[in-house]
Amino acid sequence: MSKRSANRLSQSQVAIKGMTCGACETRVGRQLRRLEGVERVTVSARRGSATLYLSAPVSEERIRQAVEKAGYKVAQDGPPWLNRDPAVWRDIALGVALIALLALVLTATGLIDRVSALSSGFVDGDLAMVLVLGVAASLSTCMALTGGLVISLSARYGAAHPQASTRQRIMPQVWFNLGRLVGFSLLGAALGWVGQLFRLTAGLTSWLMLAAAVVMGLLGLSLSGASPRLGLNTLRLPGRLGQALTERGEAGQDRPYSDWRAAGWGAASFFLPCGFTQAVQVYAAATGQPLQAGLVMGLFALGTAPGLLSAGALASLARGRTAQRVYRLLGVVVLAFAILNGSNAVAALLPTGFDASSPADAGLSANVTVQDGYQVVSTEQNFNGYSPQRTTIYAGAPVRWQIKSTSLGCASALDLRPFGLNRLVLQPGQTSTVEFTIDQPGDIAYTCSMGMYRAWFHVVAPPEGWTPTASPSAPTEPTEGPR
Repeated sequence: MSKRSANRLSQSQVAIKGMTCGACETRVGRQLRRLEGVERVTVSARRGSATLYLSAPVSEERIRQAVEKAGYKVAQDGPPWLNRDPAVWRDIALGVALIALLALVLTATGLIDRVSALSSGFVDGDLAMVLVLGVAASLSTCMALTGGLVISLSARYGAAHPQASTRQRIMPQVWFNLGRLVGFSLLGAALGWVGQLFRLTAGLTSWLMLAAAVVMGLLGLSLSGASPRLGLNTLRLPGRLGQALTERGEAGQDRPYSDWRAAGWGAASFFLPCGFTQAVQVYAAATGQPLQAGLVMGLFALGTAPGLLSAGALASLARGRTAQRVYRLLGVVVLAFAILNGSNAVAALLPTGFDASSPADAGLSANVTVQDGYQVVSTEQNFNGYSPQRTTIYAGAPVRWQIKSTSLGCASALDLRPFGLNRLVLQPGQTSTVEFTIDQPGDIAYTCSMGMYRAWFHVVAPPEGWTPTASPSAPTEPTEGPR
């Protein structure tokens, strides 16, 4: 069939009751393909549906007869909201238990902190450390965001191509990472040429992260099989992202998998709001040299490749009778990533209010001194977040906040909207300064741009008779210390 003819295929979806395994899919697909006018069929027991690609109209009665001949029934009221197959919920429960166990092990061993600590050795011009940063990112925040999408898309590619060879299943991941490598290098060079060309606001970063979480949640539901009805429609809800690595296209069209499309999505991952990526982007832009900036971003993408390739390969290579179980387990993993990213995005998006009932402390925190009419606050940003996490200051007096960065990571991208400012990306070895005034007592929280790391200012009324020696100032944009 010519490409033009393929593009004219119409698409019809049928809800089917009773399918539980790959053999069910094979029997239903065999009968439906025999119908005149049906060019191709994709059957999913997990979603309880079949998608028919038609070159000519086929009556509902003929479709019903074909399904019944295979031993199943067409669902007149559509697929259920919740899957009634005990095996599905058994696998989902197993996935939840495995994730809980993994989280317990990571917490007990401190492995995530050890991975993040790799970034503490980063210094300007150390290109080898940029590569190490990519490895650290792919095993932490980058895996939670980019990895979640890669896993879900890879699993769906494998499910749509059950007869594909091992090489064919791996190639989408290879092309995705090649596109990511080339795209990061070229876009990084643009950063070095233009400087701060790519500067997401803190609010836009949070919204992008929330959108990614929603897409991951929908893809996770589709993979897990928990909701056949949602899974049936998931492919269209995320728009083109959901179509990227599958044969399912827009209504009335057949869009076969494309290596170039996979590579394009790899390049587009440059714009996903991962904290590590944002920090390296700012460093690349600060070089002011296109070749060096492109090299920095390219090395970072190269460092993330092994982790992302491994995650994608695991999802792509599931075969045979175990494939459905693997997809369900991966669906739970993707849902966990979606919940993590979504909750962090919401925490960053919601405005931080004051609690006027906060008890007064004895005085300023140990990391606060009074100099030249300012409360000078010293905070350190490291791979564990911000230290100290809680700082007590006086209301109504201007604050000069000095933030020293000792490592590059997710916590490097700091959301300053609670102070009427935008976003600050810290660089290792530098001290950035922010000035603001908080007029009323209470607690005000600040986070990294992904909402993963949090700290607080505890604002209290000054002691009786204490007066600032300088007038309260308006918020000023942060300044960075010397390199």
